[in-house]
Amino acid sequence: MRRISDFASTCLFVVGAYAISWSIWIFARHVHGSLHFEILGLTVDTPAQTVILLLGNIGPGLSATLVVGFAQGWMGVRCLWRGLTVWRSNWPLIAFVSLLMPFLCTIALFAYWLLGGRIAPMGNPARWILLIVANLPFAPLWEEIGWRGFLLPRLQVRHNGLVASVLVAAVWGPWHLALYWDSSAGYIFWLLIWVSVMAIIFTWAYNRSAGSLIPVVLLHVMVNTTNMYMLHPTMSLSGMAPFLLFVGVICLAALTVILFAGSSLGKSSLAEPTSPYTKVVR
Repeated sequence: MRRISDFASTCLFVVGAYAISWSIWIFARHVHGSLHFEILGLTVDTPAQTVILLLGNIGPGLSATLVVGFAQGWMGVRCLWRGLTVWRSNWPLIAFVSLLMPFLCTIALFAYWLLGGRIAPMGNPARWILLIVANLPFAPLWEEIGWRGFLLPRLQVRHNGLVASVLVAAVWGPWHLALYWDSSAGYIFWLLIWVSVMAIIFTWAYNRSAGSLIPVVLLHVMVNTTNMYMLHPTMSLSGMAPFLLFVGVICLAALTVILFAGSSLGKSSLAEPTSPYTKVVR
């Protein structure tokens, strides 16, 4: 076990998360070809580049694991990953985070339809299941180990939940930029706003679960797959307008969380023993 300050370990984590993910994503830009397979009755033709882009999501979790392993050894790593095994039988919260994004996206699409927009077909529902299965082991799992498993508990030692969420978003949002380097400046701006607001909801879910990562992993997978299955078809047809409405609905949801949970975002419900790696020497 090595003595390392809290600030130094946090900096190492951030640098490592960016370095791992961005190097993989930059490499993916030069990969060509596709993969063909059939699952759930669907024939899938996936570009090999997409698979490598998914692998890039391991950056935050791998970086956190390496930093904690360096500072605290195997016991620290076990503690970091224990958040994925902490189950508090909070079925209402599990149901809530599983249904929240489809519900909010439905509101946004309905509002778009009321404004005269055209809603694109979403396709076979089995595709959504396939997206969940394919997405879960990458972005939701590995990102949440880093963002909510490592970074958020450390920030909440010194800050309330709302401030900690803003600080997480300041790292989490720009981390995505290597994926969207060829997107318009307008889309990137609203993407960063969207990620920042989502960070508030993620913090609330994490605190409500008393430090379990299971609800935030489920929330993350539903965020990603709802966007791909429900929102992107209409965006491909109509441009940015549906996304802007979705951002607006998410902002209202986050504001509701703040009004009901306060600036702590449920921090008082966080069980300290689930995050002992926040006690690295400062």
